[in-house]
This record gives sequence, C-alpha cells and structure tokens, in this order.
Amino acid sequence: MSRLIHLRGDILGMFIFFLWFFVGLWQIVIAWKRLNGLSLTGYPDRRWVSLLLGVAVAAGACVWYFSGRRHFASPDLEGIETLIVMGGGLVGATIIECALAQVAAWLRMSFKKASVAPAEPEEAEALIVDVEGAEVPAQYVSSTGGLVPLLVLHDYGGSQADVGALAAFMASLGHPAMSVDLDGHGRNPREIADPGMEALLGAACSALAGKAGSDAVSIVGVGLGGTLAMACVGKPGMEKAVAIDPPARSVDGFPETSSLRELHAADILAGFFRSPARAREGKRLSYSRLLALMGKAEPGRAAALIGTRDKWFNDPAELRSLGEPVAAIASNHQSLAGVVETFEAVAEALASGAV
Repeated sequence: MSRLIHLRGDILGMFIFFLWFFVGLWQIVIAWKRLNGLSLTGYPDRRWVSLLLGVAVAAGACVWYFSGRRHFASPDLEGIETLIVMGGGLVGATIIECALAQVAAWLRMSFKKASVAPAEPEEAEALIVDVEGAEVPAQYVSSTGGLVPLLVLHDYGGSQADVGALAAFMASLGHPAMSVDLDGHGRNPREIADPGMEALLGAACSALAGKAGSDAVSIVGVGLGGTLAMACVGKPGMEKAVAIDPPARSVDGFPETSSLRELHAADILAGFFRSPARAREGKRLSYSRLLALMGKAEPGRAAALIGTRDKWFNDPAELRSLGEPVAAIASNHQSLAGVVETFEAVAEALASGAV
C-alpha cells in the first residue's frame, strides 16, 4: 500500500482545485437538469445564470490551479492519489453545494412574504370512523353554511394534521369538512391492503355525510390524496373532486417526477427518516410502488386539477394528461396545501362548473 500511496505533492492544492471544480460542475448539472432544489440562483432555477455561474467557478478553479505552478499540474500526484483526492473533492463539493443551496433557500424565504393559511381551529372535533372493524381517527370541522361537505385527504407520508388548515378554511366558507389519516399513515391502525383504499374512503364519506346531514360529499386531496379523489369520481354519493398537484404518471403508473426538481437538501435528508406507508406483514410501501399498484389514472376524469405555476414535481404538460389544470399556484408541492391561494382556488373550483 505504501508503494501505491506516497502522499507527496501538492495534495491540499489539488483538493481545493477539485473541490471548486466540482462545485462548478454541480451548477452546470443543476442548470441542465433543472434541479431547483439545489439552485443557488432562484426557485425555480434561473437556468442560464446557473450555467454561467457553474462555468465561471469551474474555469476559475482551473485557472487558479494550473497557472501558478512551475509546470502543468506540478508538483505531481501519483495516479491512485489523484483518484483519492478527486473523490474527496467530489464529496466535499456535494456537501458545499447542498449547504449553499439550503442557505440560499432560507434567505429567499426570509425575504418572501408567503400568504400562509391560518392554523387549524381549536373547535375541530375528534371523531372515530369505523372501517371494517378498525377505529380510524378523524377530525371534523362543522359549518352552518349549508354547502356540500368535504372529505380532505393528505399526501403520501403525511397525516390529517397536514390538511387541517385547508379543512378549517373550507368550513369557514360553508363546507363542513373532515380529514382522516390514510391507510398506512399517521394514527390509522389499518395497513395498506387495497392501494385504492376504497373501504376507508367509503366509510369516511358515509361518516361525513351522516355527520353533516347530507346525501352527497365532495373530496379534496393533495398529492396522493388527489389521486384517490380522482378515482372516486362518478361513485354513488360523490358530487365533486379536486386534486391538488397529483403526481403525473407514466403508462406503467410510476410517478414521472424528480425529487430534486423540488426538494432542498434538508427536505431530502428528512425524507430518509420519514416512515414510509405501512403495508401488510410489516412491509413498507414506497410512493412509487403504491402508485404503480393503483394503476394508471384515467384521463378525462371530471375532477378539477390545481397545480404549481412552475416546473416542480409535475411539469404542467404532464398534468394535462389527467385534465387541464383550472389553477396554477406560485408555490411548490411541499407548501401548496398551506397557502391561501390554493384554498381560494379549491373554493372556486367547487363553486364553479369546473368539476
């Protein structure tokens, strides 16, 4: 080993060169692939600014390293040493890029005034929905407005608390609203046996209709919840459905999404520690696998689609395979279910003939 690794030459200088050279390459890749979550220049990424920034950083590293030596790449490193230093530089550049992107995101958020929706009201009533003998917790917000009651569904990996503000907002407009933990999520004791969760949705709709004294209900869902809402269109007792940024999917049913289009480094790291959906026999069911088991969503469903204005999880062109979006919100998928603009778009879709 000592003959392979001599540890001689300008190790520090070459490491610094590779470190910033790969930071520059990262910026070029971000611009090429539109990896908004790692962008330093904006959200969504300003493509040409990122490209020029990456070229400038990579070129600057080359100029700094190769112009100030006695000869080209002198003092030299052995081949295996170069590979080791190169690998260390790539790892370091990735860490730096993620850290800078996260800092840039925090700075942008601190200067941006988001129209965040109010928190869930204290008067939300805790309910238990009986689903094939299992007691599934739910939250109900009453309303005297006399409008159609709403079942509000959260996204994959979430819980009913994620859509509490949306349910409260709709109740304030006159829609009695109920949120429930999906199968395999939150405090729902049921594991995912049926990817379409028909037993859960049927029991929840019946409980909501009985509680609100209505013959019909509507469903509003975010992400996975939106996909489930679209699948309920046309069933008895279903009046309308609104899908908030449901995943566009391939012909095989898998999501046509890239998490790095949307998620920042901290979001991706948190995703590794988030419990995936629970399936039978203690198995875990990924989002992609769950969607594939559900099958391809049928185009032309009479459900209103609400998406993001820019290219996040879904390209608007991809969503149009499910229908023409009735609204596009200047937000991202992570925060879309918590901004007033989304709530207003849902209310407008329910009040109009869009669904």
